[in-house]
Amino acid sequence: MYGEGDYFGQPVRLLCYQRQFIYWLYEYNPATGERRFREGMLEVPKGNGKTPPNGWVQLFDLLGPPLFGPKGSPVIPVAAASFEQADLLFGDMKHCCRESPTLRHHVDVFDTEILLRNGHGRAFRVAAVAGTNDGGRPSSLGADEIHEWTGPKERVHLVLANGLAKRANSMVLNTTTPGSDLDSMAGRKHLYGYRVNAGEVQDDRFLFVHYGVQDGAYDLEDEEQLRAAVLAANPAAGAFLRTDDVIAPYYQIPEFEFRRYHLGQWTRAEECWLPPGAWEACAGEVELDPELPSHAAVDMAYKHDSVAVVVAQLGEDGKVWPSSLASRWRSPSPTRRRADP
Repeated sequence: MYGEGDYFGQPVRLLCYQRQFIYWLYEYNPATGERRFREGMLEVPKGNGKTPPNGWVQLFDLLGPPLFGPKGSPVIPVAAASFEQADLLFGDMKHCCRESPTLRHHVDVFDTEILLRNGHGRAFRVAAVAGTNDGGRPSSLGADEIHEWTGPKERVHLVLANGLAKRANSMVLNTTTPGSDLDSMAGRKHLYGYRVNAGEVQDDRFLFVHYGVQDGAYDLEDEEQLRAAVLAANPAAGAFLRTDDVIAPYYQIPEFEFRRYHLGQWTRAEECWLPPGAWEACAGEVELDPELPSHAAVDMAYKHDSVAVVVAQLGEDGKVWPSSLASRWRSPSPTRRRADP
């Protein structure tokens, strides 16, 4: 059953992209009968309904039949970067149990825990901000908005995921929107997923699906291309996600935020000090005067920023003139596009 929202209490009707992802997630190894994927990552722009399926998967692992052998006692931490975010995922699970005429008879639902009524098993809320202890034996882990799991919070994910090795056919499911730092946990998983899908790395246990559009594929200043970009990046557009409501913020918020939240693109910074195109508009031909002193400036890059070398002179008009010989280049960054396994 759906949790809070327009469809509260109604039976779930999976969208095509949700159904396809779940089909992939529950593939099994025909040679062993075991679960194929031990870690999944679904990366989708905001508003496409990525969090509820994570909760439904966790409930199925808590209450469903043993598809991959004996389940023992399911132990399922449901986690996010903060208690508020964890409540979104865990709240969907609680509402699903309370509103379902079937599930309500099999579980006891509390604020931070769901317990099997007849048997051993539980799902419980965890917030990365609070930290966690070693020694758990989770059978499944639901982690939401992992792009916010930065700094010390990354270790919480590591500790919980390491505990899965103690259980047969365990699984971690990550759901997230793109972030702003590819050197974060989510960024590294994003890059790793592309390498797996491209065949550069052989990892049959990692499922990665990313919905988004490639940088530069659409001219967002053109209204028709803006709409086409939104439709291409958002698998729920035209269903419960209202396309016009997604397009409207483009004219109200910084473009880099729109690209990250609504087009599924990773950005290189949380804030931009220049609007798109402002730096390029400064381009022009300048010849330095060999009779005047010249000054050189170098700006190095640490990650995926620009590297710049500029030679400049102070002209007789009091203006600083940079040399047209100055070179600028970017350190390599990954192609961003939708990647299907």
